[in-house]
Amino acid sequence: MKRLFLKHPIINQIAVSSLIIMIFLAGRYIPVPLVELAPYLSDLDLSSLPWYQIPSSSLTVFSIFALGLGPWMYATILISLFSIGSKQVAVSPRVSELRKNSLMFVLALIQGLGVAITLNYGESVKASIIDDIFFVSLVMIAGAYVVSWFANMNTAYGLGGTSLIILINIIVGQFTTFPVFFELFQSGLALVGFLLLGWIVFALYLSVVLDQAEYRIPIQRIAIKSDLMKEAYMPIKLNIAGGMPFMYAYTLLAFPQYIFLLLSFLFPKYGPFFQVLGSYFVLTRWEGIVFFLAILALLTVAFSFTTINPTDKSKEMRKSGDYIPFVRPGQPTKDYLTAIVLRIATINAIFLMCMAGIPMLASLGNPDIQPIAGLPGIIMMVVGIVLTTIKEVRVARLKKRYSSLFTIE
Repeated sequence: MKRLFLKHPIINQIAVSSLIIMIFLAGRYIPVPLVELAPYLSDLDLSSLPWYQIPSSSLTVFSIFALGLGPWMYATILISLFSIGSKQVAVSPRVSELRKNSLMFVLALIQGLGVAITLNYGESVKASIIDDIFFVSLVMIAGAYVVSWFANMNTAYGLGGTSLIILINIIVGQFTTFPVFFELFQSGLALVGFLLLGWIVFALYLSVVLDQAEYRIPIQRIAIKSDLMKEAYMPIKLNIAGGMPFMYAYTLLAFPQYIFLLLSFLFPKYGPFFQVLGSYFVLTRWEGIVFFLAILALLTVAFSFTTINPTDKSKEMRKSGDYIPFVRPGQPTKDYLTAIVLRIATINAIFLMCMAGIPMLASLGNPDIQPIAGLPGIIMMVVGIVLTTIKEVRVARLKKRYSSLFTIE
């Protein structure tokens, strides 16, 4: 068995990822302490229903992993935004990780309190409820750090990186959405169901095509034989950002709601006002959809420049002596690459906004369709994660095709 794992590292990675997924899914069924479960499960016969048969949708709201990777994703986005335009200062990985964890704690505290104040703690006095809220928040914060540790371990030893945790969370969360989609075909909205299904297939087709397509910038390499210079190029995928913008856009959309929930609890006098503000950040209103699409577009551009960094690329080319024909090295090369990446990112952002936004806007005013209007965007996100994982597996298998130059018998 040991020889099998050493000979095929991909099996070891699959085993690690499978173990992480099982622990993560089990944690979704473990409720936080002090919360009264009966109000959330009032429609179920709790006396005859084992705990493991309780629907996960009823438990994930107040489970120990309720925050998921949200705080980690918020911290990642903010640190990336703060670093844009600033001079890169050499920082040790330990200091960088400490800064990220500190920021993650503050964000997890806001999100945890926002969730905890909405839970039912039974018939407790006000002082006791406040203590319960803080305790439950701390439990959820600890759960968020455990989930982020799972993601880091999967990145180091498993497959799919942090995206795998997000993918599993999405798939499990959609178990209640897919039945609604199939119910359309049994009702008077069958035509809407076929249109949405066709739109999903169309979006999937374009996503795969754009993921395979690439824009090639010709490169002149001084260290390559002249006969091979014609084949040298810098590839830029047309779907340059992949499924990352969707993951972070859905997460960022929910964060203002946690803030307004917390503010309404701290300032009860202005509670109705904060509740109205929070209602604008949902995908059942046009304001929330516009906000979501704006975030999606900005993240698409941001992740595009993260994938292809014109500053780093121009420096690498200048050091190696490579250059783009008719473009001077240095700042002109950086400006040229910036213009191309921005152009491709803009096209990519418009594509994602149309594929995800049109069904959402078309569903406004129809409560039967709104729960499934976001399926095209969610499925595109899942496809992006799956394609990335497949490429990772191919790279891992590619290493097995080459043997060491010097082998020891």
